[in-house]
Formats: sequence, C-alpha cells, structure tokens
Amino acid sequence: MEERRGCVRIPRHAEIGGECGLALDGRALLRELLTAGGPSGAEGAATDLLRREWGLLADEVGGDALGNLWVCRRARGGRPAPTVAFAAHVDVIGLIVTRILPGGFLRFAPVGGLDLRSLLSREVVLFGRRPVPAVVATLPPHLTTAEGRRRIPPVDELVLDTGLPDDELAGAVRPGDRGRLAVGPADLLGGRLCGAGLDNRAGVAALHETLLALRGHDLPCDLHVVANVQEEVGLRGIGPVGRRLRPAAAVVVDVGFAAQPGAPAHLTAAAGGGPALAVGPALHEGLGALLRGEADRLGIPLQREVVAGNSSTDAWALQVAAGGVAVGLLSVPLRSMHTPGETVDYADVAHTGALLASAAQAMDPAWAGRLVTRLAGGGEEP
Repeated sequence: MEERRGCVRIPRHAEIGGECGLALDGRALLRELLTAGGPSGAEGAATDLLRREWGLLADEVGGDALGNLWVCRRARGGRPAPTVAFAAHVDVIGLIVTRILPGGFLRFAPVGGLDLRSLLSREVVLFGRRPVPAVVATLPPHLTTAEGRRRIPPVDELVLDTGLPDDELAGAVRPGDRGRLAVGPADLLGGRLCGAGLDNRAGVAALHETLLALRGHDLPCDLHVVANVQEEVGLRGIGPVGRRLRPAAAVVVDVGFAAQPGAPAHLTAAAGGGPALAVGPALHEGLGALLRGEADRLGIPLQREVVAGNSSTDAWALQVAAGGVAVGLLSVPLRSMHTPGETVDYADVAHTGALLASAAQAMDPAWAGRLVTRLAGGGEEP
C-alpha cells in the first residue's frame, strides 16, 4: 500500500487501530489539527484524529466522559515505575450560535477569549448538521458614522452571514452549534506556520513529536501523553485527568507570547529561540533542572520565562489537582495570540518534542523519589 503523504512508518507497541502502521509526521498532524475544529466543549473532531494517530505510537489509549484523551507508553520490564504525564490542551477558542435571525443571519457568542478587534469580516465554519461557511458581517464605511468607524462593535452587535435562505439555514444550524475561525494553515517563510488555533494545537503537535521520537525506545516510567479539553474556558479539563492518573511529575506544554513589535520584551520569548521553560513558585525546581540538563546535553535551545504566580495555564490547576504534583511548563513562542493570525516557528515545536522525549527516558524511579523534599525540621519523607 502506498504511504500517506507526510507519514512515517512506526514499529507498533500494541495492536491499537490505525492505518497500516503509518503515523503522520508532526507538521502534517498540526496542519490537520488546524482544520479539524474543536472549540472548548466540542473537541471531538480533534481528539478523534489524535486517537487514531497516537494509538499507533502507544501501548494503551484512554479517556473520560469530559472528552479528555490520553495514551500510555508503559515502562520496560513491567516493574513498578513512576507515573509521568505530558499534557497539552487540545481545545481552541471559537464561537457558539445563540440565535437564528431572518435573512440568513446568526447571533453568536465567543467561546474563550476571542479578540473582537480581529473578528470583523472573518470567515468562520459552523459545525451544525453539516458544515456551514459564514462570515462575520460588517457594515460598510459608507453606512457608518465617523465615530462608528473608530469603535470596535461589541459581540452582541455582530452577526454571522451564512447567505442561506431561512428554511435551509434552520435545517442546517441550531442555537448551540459551535464554530471556528476558518483561517489557515498557511506556510510562511523561514519555517513559520500561521493559522487560527495554534493555541494550543502547536503544543499538541509537540507531544506528537515526543511520541514519534520515543518509538522503539524503552522507558523507565509509565508515560501518559494527554490531550486535555476545556482549558480556554477556565482550565476545566486538566483537573480530572490529574486526579485520574495521579502522576508523580507532569509537564504542561502550551504557547507563550512571542516577541513582536509593540510587545513588552520582559513578557515575551523569541520565535525560533526554542521553548521557554517557566520558573516560579508553582513550578517544581527538580523537574525544571532535569529539563534544563537535557536541553544542555542535546544542544536544544531553551529560553526562560518567569511566572511569579498563576500562569493562566493548565500547569496552575494541575499542581494541586492530585494531592500535589511536581509540575513543569514549557511554552512554544506564539505571535498574535487569540487572533486568526497566530504564528509559530515549527522548529520550536520540534525542539519541545525532542526535549520531552529525552527527559522521559531519564525519569526513572530514583529520580522520581527525589522529587519529594524532606519535611521541614528534619522529619521523615512521606
């Protein structure tokens, strides 16, 4: 059988689904994810794709009723081994239909933190009884006052224009149906990729790179690779995963702010400069030391991000979700976050995946045992 474009042949660890033992390479998977939809609470199209692809690279596939998906690579030899989780949220920002109006128009509300400045005249795809293309309608400047041209309309003044007759629209779309921004993916020069949904499909692609890099390698830990849901609406998905898996250590992969004109330098990292490793009170120094050491050993560029408190990522929720977890956070630099023009350098995605693959091979029982610090006052370790 002819191999699919962008696929690599994988030696299988278990007989779990898939197409002839082929798995997409990381960039090809990312491109498919960017067209799969999956706003918060409706991630099924994206997780179905990952279930197919990650099932080729793992020993077990699991999930829960919330929609979280994970796969597991079991430790070699079957002996007791620490549980480790690498997680990236698979949901993206999007919209939800709230009302059907005459003339083929729809009212909608944002799902997650859509930037209203970037919505006017944008194309979207609605996932109703069938996919329905639409555009965010915009009054022409000829019909708008000078003051109106200067202001950003609130979302309750915006409508989607489907162009459909009323009866056809009523049969295709219902209130509650979700949609995504239909922008990209587009390849830019220098290995950059642009498209709506790179927050956080770029992080998911990094985990795919990890699984690809680990094929054929034994592990000293039980590694769970997680695509969790509903991060964009309040870090809702990762807590149940933490309580279910109870990892000794976990690394969350998300996107961070990349440097661009007008962005504060102290809040950004360089696109193409490698992932940014977060440091701060919510991030475990022992886990951070391992990641820094592996990056130095392999020559992987690694930037530094200072997070004084809440990172507004799943790392914040996961730290205390299962009785105390050693958590690390790696951020892929992303330009124009929460807009249709999100842009990453794919080298940062690939470097993140390679770093995590190397770290997983060092997460043995002795290392995991050192994560628990001795109690203050010289007491015994729990």
